[in-house]
Amino acid sequence: MIILGVKPIDVESAVRVVSEVGYGGNIVIKSIGPKGSLSTSFTIQPRDSRLPGARRSGEGRRIKAACWHAHRDVLLEIFRNHPHAKLRSAVFKCDGLDEFLDRVNMTRYQNVGSQAVPAYPADLCADHCDKYREFCVPIPDGMHVTTPGPVLADWYEDHGQPERAALLRRAYGIVA
Repeated sequence: MIILGVKPIDVESAVRVVSEVGYGGNIVIKSIGPKGSLSTSFTIQPRDSRLPGARRSGEGRRIKAACWHAHRDVLLEIFRNHPHAKLRSAVFKCDGLDEFLDRVNMTRYQNVGSQAVPAYPADLCADHCDKYREFCVPIPDGMHVTTPGPVLADWYEDHGQPERAALLRRAYGIVA
């Protein structure tokens, strides 16, 4: 995928944060390169296909590919730090954080299998991948990285961080 308006070092930083906070360090950059002065082409993958952040093929085999949730979380982290960035990939295109939040959940239902045997990205996570993994936001004391998004949103709201709460609610499609 290509992210316009973001330098490679910023992509590397976002992947590192997401990997450490949400996936036990299992998400890494497979390839990265500049595309012009302020654009980056990159691919992420899991270190180990048996750990969180990995996905399966449409036939159910383990493959060394990052799951839909890991991609979503990395892109959200990039857009949080660069709200005007633009994303171009084979299956998704958006301009900025607002459009990303409005459209990202639709990509979980795009058929990546065949017409005879459809497969959907969010359903291809390996068994251990928490399908409700949270977006990478700093985790408050007493909570875990797998605390459901609505619970985290309420916590942020109650603790004077309405912007972060609104971001989580919007990303999860929760109308407050």
